[in-house]
Parts: sequence; structure tokens; C-alpha cells
Amino acid sequence: MSSRSTTSSEEQLLDLYWREIRDHAPLSRQQELELFTRLRNGDDSARRPLVEANLRFVMRVANDYVRAEGPSILELVAEGNVGLMKAIDHFDENKGFKFITYAVWWIRQAIHKCLAEDRRSIRTPMNRLEDLRTLEKGADALSQKAGRNVSYQDAAEQSGMSAPRTGNALSAAHRDLSLDAPINPDGATLLDVIHMKEATADAVEDFEGQQRDEAIYRSLARLDRREEQILRSYYGLNAEEPKTLEEIGHELGLTRERIRQLRNRALSRLEQVHGKSLLDWSAN
Repeated sequence: MSSRSTTSSEEQLLDLYWREIRDHAPLSRQQELELFTRLRNGDDSARRPLVEANLRFVMRVANDYVRAEGPSILELVAEGNVGLMKAIDHFDENKGFKFITYAVWWIRQAIHKCLAEDRRSIRTPMNRLEDLRTLEKGADALSQKAGRNVSYQDAAEQSGMSAPRTGNALSAAHRDLSLDAPINPDGATLLDVIHMKEATADAVEDFEGQQRDEAIYRSLARLDRREEQILRSYYGLNAEEPKTLEEIGHELGLTRERIRQLRNRALSRLEQVHGKSLLDWSAN
């Protein structure tokens, strides 16, 4: 299952995959709501844009879990994408949460499970590993049917697995506790639990910041050069401190009032196109 080092062919595939997903535009909150409403009403074509808009985020999360000895980035991304699609199926758009905040837990859970399977494949005899997978699948099936969490013991009784076999299989899921050993069947480690909340918040904040910046720069590209320069300077979008109308006017050889007029005209043009002003973006 694991790829212990990244080969040139994997690097080529990774580069190809990145070029395919990098240009997918982020979705606004309103666009998300509209797509989820369509999806819940039976329009399955709404699923694809929801997936595509979040593929880069999955890649960002998966990259945090890449290790020299472990699944490749492509394997982790593939599992993370499975988690993303499950999140789409379970998300309730009427509860007021941002989808990306909800989805990150499903993405990480899928990646944790991939890492747990990788560790088990190295350390666990094959017969115990197969029995453990049987118990996991059985517990998942029973949980879905019962609408509640079901233990491995319940799954063992349902499958008719003997007590000794069940004990040996479960021992594969209960190794000595350490910071990097999984502490539940999904593969989450103690270190994951300690840092999960902080890491999740950071990942979402970083990605949303990137989405916001890209949306701003795409918007500015619709303006003429002078209008773009004025907004960049006024809002501090050039990695500099925001400038006053007077300072911008001095640089361009125009009066403060003329700069104000050009700024307002540019903002109005952006709002006509996007329904949202640059001021709204920069304040979020």
C-alpha cells in the first residue's frame, strides 16, 4: 500500500494533478448554498463544482501528513478526497456553518484511517489484519443500520467470529500508547488529538485567506491599470501599509478628490460584477 519514497513518475503525476486543480475558483457562501440546495433536490450535477472548489484544500491538509516512511502524497490526497465527498453527503447547509469548516474533519478522518492501515500492514500479521478489517466493516454496517455506534464485539457476534480470533484481531488495534500510535480505529493519534483543534483552525484560516486573496486579485484584473493601482495602494494589497487618498494623489499627480472619485468608481464596478465590494472582501 505504501510508497516509501516519491518516484519521478509520482512527481509527474502530482504535478499534473496540481495543474488540473489549481485554477478552480473558490465558492462564495451563496454559491455553496445554491449548490447544496440543488444537490438535496436531486440535481447530482451540483456535486462536481462542490468537489472541485475544495480539492486544493484537501491537498493542503494531506501535505501535513506526508512522512518519509508512509503513504505517498498521492495516496493521502486520494483518501482525503474520499473524505471530502462524504462531507458533501452529510453536510447540512441550513445550520449556518461554512462547508470547509465541516469538511476538514471528514478529510482528516479519512487520512488518519489511511495512515492507520499503513501502520497495521507493517506491524500486524496478515490473518489478524484481515480479521480486524472484517470487524471494522461489520461494525460500520451495523452502525449504519442501527443509527448508533456499534462495538467490534457486536460485529464479532454478528459475523460468528470466535472469541480467540476476535481477541487477536483487536490486539492489532491496541498497541502501546504513544504520541504517534493510533488511539482509535480511525487512526487518530494522541498527538493528533492534542493539536487537532489548533491545526484545523490554522488550515481553514490559511486556505480561506488564500481564497480571499485570489478572489481580490481576479477582481482587480477587471479594472484599468490606474484604478487597480489606486485600490491596491488604498487597501494595502502590495504587502505595504494602506495609503491615504492624499498620498496616492501625490504619487499619481492627482488631487485627493479625484483619487476618491476613481476609487469609488472602481469599487462600484467591482460590486456590479460580483455583488460584493473589495471593502467586504478585505474586512473578512
